[in-house]
Amino acid sequence: MAQKVLWQTALTDLSVTDQDGIGNLRYEDDGRVYRYIKNVGATALVRYGSCLKALTTVIANVNKGCRSPDFVTATGATAAMNMPAGVPVTAMAKSGSAITGAFGYVQVAGPARVNMLMSDTTVCASTVPGRLSIATGLIATAGWTPPGDSHSNQIGVRLVQKLATGTAGAVRSASVEVACL
Repeated sequence: MAQKVLWQTALTDLSVTDQDGIGNLRYEDDGRVYRYIKNVGATALVRYGSCLKALTTVIANVNKGCRSPDFVTATGATAAMNMPAGVPVTAMAKSGSAITGAFGYVQVAGPARVNMLMSDTTVCASTVPGRLSIATGLIATAGWTPPGDSHSNQIGVRLVQKLATGTAGAVRSASVEVACL
């Protein structure tokens, strides 16, 4: 497969149409990898937060669409907690937004900063999947649930620093290694 090396948009640019080939990977010299995607959900994506792959029966579309994690609690058939799409580089509007656009980049590999939610709520995202440091479906702004255990083969994000303690419901910024390829 050929690798695209010329890009029409900057990593933080958003578009109302497909500018850089939806699903294409963008490799940067610093070791970070980004995927050009479309937010197909009705909720905006949060910068440094998380997003999930949109479920589809069309194999060619698996890495093209994503949704906010809050969709899991509302409509479980549209996204899965254990299928993180990556870390949005910038806030990305909901699907169909004509103002800023729903097409943009998510980071899928390499070092990054993310937002993690401290939670004492017992839900799926804060227990077993949360140990894998995947996206949480508690609220749209939750970002990533802090991991409880370390796993070498996880898909999500891995902490590269000790996460600061805090109160439930508080979001913390964390240095991580993104592993969503």
